[in-house]
Amino acid sequence: MDDNPHLTIILPTYNEAENIAELIPQIQTRFSGVPFLLFVVDDASPDGTADVAHKLNEQYGNIEVLTPPMRRGLGAALRYAYDRVTTAYILSSDSDMSFSVNQMIELYGTIQAREHDMVLGSRWCPGGSYEAPEFRIRLKKMASAIGNIVVRVLAGLPVTDVSANFRVLRKDAWDRIDAVENTNAMLFEMVFKC
Repeated sequence: MDDNPHLTIILPTYNEAENIAELIPQIQTRFSGVPFLLFVVDDASPDGTADVAHKLNEQYGNIEVLTPPMRRGLGAALRYAYDRVTTAYILSSDSDMSFSVNQMIELYGTIQAREHDMVLGSRWCPGGSYEAPEFRIRLKKMASAIGNIVVRVLAGLPVTDVSANFRVLRKDAWDRIDAVENTNAMLFEMVFKC
């Protein structure tokens, strides 16, 4: 097996200490046949998320904790991490385990099997899910559904979920995107520019 990493997995975090303590060992096990790096992009979590990631790196040796210079939003954190990637592929996923590690490996396999620049995961496909059904989350879900319809119509792309941070792309595609958004809007921007 080639030991040079082919993939960088990016997990943006804010107060995800408990989740990454469970998620990262799952990723390490499931991706054991794939040489990869893991970037934990921590936004100054007060719960010790970065400490947990550093401790896990002592065990696995392929984790880098990135701390953006200032908190400016998910888009800025992702750009900060994506710009530091040196591998051929980038996979990013939320750290709250809203997507399973099996779905991550499936997403990575899809981009390798096809000649796409980017492959998006979706909460709207069979087997997909959205966060807990409290009122604020239901509003987010409705806004996401409307936004995804608008993107499908305006961009003419057959996508169902551009607002989820669950995607894999080629590093050379990222280098062409020239993203500027600091908020979650960067997820939309990536699709439009890719």
